[in-house]
Amino acid sequence: MATDRLDRIALVLSAGAIGFCFGEWLAPAMKDQRIQWETLITGMLAIAAAAWSVRAAMRVDNEQERRHREIYRLTLRADRLRVQRAQHPASVWLRKVHAEGNHWLERYESERVKGVAPSEEVMDGLLIEADKFVNSVRDVSLADAADLFDPLMTQRYRLLMARAGKIEQAASYLRAHRLVVTLPGNQNELPKFTAGLVVVFNAILGEADVFADDLTKLAFEYTTDSPRARVRH
Repeated sequence: MATDRLDRIALVLSAGAIGFCFGEWLAPAMKDQRIQWETLITGMLAIAAAAWSVRAAMRVDNEQERRHREIYRLTLRADRLRVQRAQHPASVWLRKVHAEGNHWLERYESERVKGVAPSEEVMDGLLIEADKFVNSVRDVSLADAADLFDPLMTQRYRLLMARAGKIEQAASYLRAHRLVVTLPGNQNELPKFTAGLVVVFNAILGEADVFADDLTKLAFEYTTDSPRARVRH
């Protein structure tokens, strides 16, 4: 068996040597044809290389597009969650503050027209709504979504934040003095301590209601994947 294997190897080598010699013998006569074949083969290899390069580039582009769509989907999902957390309960509480704050302001004005000092009920109502407003505007979820606000909404948000500080100061001022001024003989001093809170509330309740509407619209845009939401990404 070993001898047969050696015979086959020798036969292959002999055939290869004969073919090589035959090719060398025909080389002068086939010179032009060989050049043409070499040109053709080179061209075919160049086309194959170009096709492979284009296919590789398309695979890279498709992968980048897939990654871009995935990043867009994840980013939009994260932003949608941020907006939803900011919209609820902030918009609900701001609307309540707008409605109930106006109610207590009307009660305050009615008592003022009658020439009487603000009642305990009115003061308690104003202070409760003041706390609601401050807590709603300073909510962490609202601040986390602030980068998604449009310029007008951002301006309104900054205004509410600034007014929250003033309302907090006015409420603290009223709390610090209400026990003293409600004593017999001091009630005439009460309106001036309540007036500061009333003035700030009058200036901000309308903006609070509009901002609540802005939050609702923004949440709707991200829920429906509107063109405005897509542009931001």
